[in-house]
Amino acid sequence: MSGTSSNKRKLLIIGPSPKSFGGVAIHIRRLAILMQDEFDISYIDEGRERFEGFFNLRSLNLFKYLNFIIKADDVYINSGLFFLRIFHIIVCKILLRKKTIVAIHHDVTRERMIPLTKFFVKKCDTLLVVNQTTEKIFKNCVKNLIYLSAFIPPNIEQEPELPQEVIDWCMKCRNNDDAVLMVSNAWNLVTHNGYDLYGLDLCIEAIKLLLDKGKKNFYLVFVVASNTSNQDMMAGYKRFIKNNNLEENILIWESPLSFVRLIQKCDIVLRATNTDGEALTIREAFCFNKKVVASDVIPRPTNTFLFKNRDSSSLANAIEVAANCNNHLISDDHTLDYYKKFYLEIFNN
Repeated sequence: MSGTSSNKRKLLIIGPSPKSFGGVAIHIRRLAILMQDEFDISYIDEGRERFEGFFNLRSLNLFKYLNFIIKADDVYINSGLFFLRIFHIIVCKILLRKKTIVAIHHDVTRERMIPLTKFFVKKCDTLLVVNQTTEKIFKNCVKNLIYLSAFIPPNIEQEPELPQEVIDWCMKCRNNDDAVLMVSNAWNLVTHNGYDLYGLDLCIEAIKLLLDKGKKNFYLVFVVASNTSNQDMMAGYKRFIKNNNLEENILIWESPLSFVRLIQKCDIVLRATNTDGEALTIREAFCFNKKVVASDVIPRPTNTFLFKNRDSSSLANAIEVAANCNNHLISDDHTLDYYKKFYLEIFNN
């Protein structure tokens, strides 16, 4: 897919389709909307799921792949897999001499072959990183390194309405005057170092601990946008919820929805990951002046309530502290125009 104006510079975005799930897809989708008046945008989709109108790299159509790159003025690489990132750099920058911007959206220490990554990313025009660990690794080998948030504020008017079932469940929770409604999400159920990466298990255990203490006013909606990886894990979670009478307090929603609209309805946003890049979810929560409880696995933004990584008791305690804090409003006061100018400087510099 691409625009039609021949007067605009042509920006090629490589990574997950903007119609896909997850933080990187959200970044690409919002960036494209932000830049649509400035660039003629096209995409190379790397995802497993195919979307109509988008060229997918897994089609293995090398001619079409090269044609997209040849036509582009600027290439913005958002690959999550290091070997794909390196492949694109070789083709786009080294062979075809295109202006190439690379973004690494996660903690690069999760990858292998970091020396090889260093060798190739330093050949690019700009490297964007979203956390301090990754910044330190590339600080002395990349000429134009930018450490920034990949967050772009949502345009709430363009967000789809929530499913009625989710709205009804939230309203039912609010029938309790003291209700504390929490939300969290995962693009899929995946593991890291043998544990649930997004910490759904921790969230469930924390709710149980709070209920065991007589705190029956805590509720959780956990969104799993596309559960294709660990069906058995999900089945185990649902059994635990049923066996421990947690069904009134926990809703697992296994389908994509507008998470920012869900954030608007909650009191606390949970980020229980056992690894992280930047966590756009936290930035989105702050956008709507919501409290955030997050693991201490990486440095988090100021005013985040932290809990000890992979510790459900610590999570439950942090939830209670956040719920009882009455003076904790944070807002990202940067406008969409601010972010537009910021990225224009990156692409046009």
